[in-house]
Amino acid sequence: MTPVDYLKDVVEPNLAALAADYGSIRHNLNAVHAVDALAAHIYYASNGAAPGTDDTVYRAELAKHFPEFSLLRDIAKAIKHVRLIRGSPQTSRGDHIEVRSLGWGEAAWGDGRWGGPPQAVIPVDGGGVRVVETVAMNALQVLKAEMIKYGLNE
Repeated sequence: MTPVDYLKDVVEPNLAALAADYGSIRHNLNAVHAVDALAAHIYYASNGAAPGTDDTVYRAELAKHFPEFSLLRDIAKAIKHVRLIRGSPQTSRGDHIEVRSLGWGEAAWGDGRWGGPPQAVIPVDGGGVRVVETVAMNALQVLKAEMIKYGLNE
């Protein structure tokens, strides 16, 4: 499966389901994992052009340069492992994702949906919360740029 196929067949349907039901934990987690996995598809399809010795190292390289991808990677790992105890993740508790309404100033400016409807949020270790849907969408933009960079967008 090429990165374009994976994007069209897996990532975009997961994000469409999330957009239709953004308060669903399942749709939020599926979107996070789908976007995170796209990085591996890009790495291997680049045939050595992407930095790193494997897709984990490639994700680490992306995380150094793109904070939104870094957070998505940390969320994906926290969900998978429940708690992150090594390194300095931005969020270390995957079991702390919850669906709730946000009050004024509770999330990063521009995060989430206007008017405070219930949506999935995850606390970041430095304080505050991030809206999972927004993080997934922002990280996807990073990966789409990577696909273009390596000529994998066709």
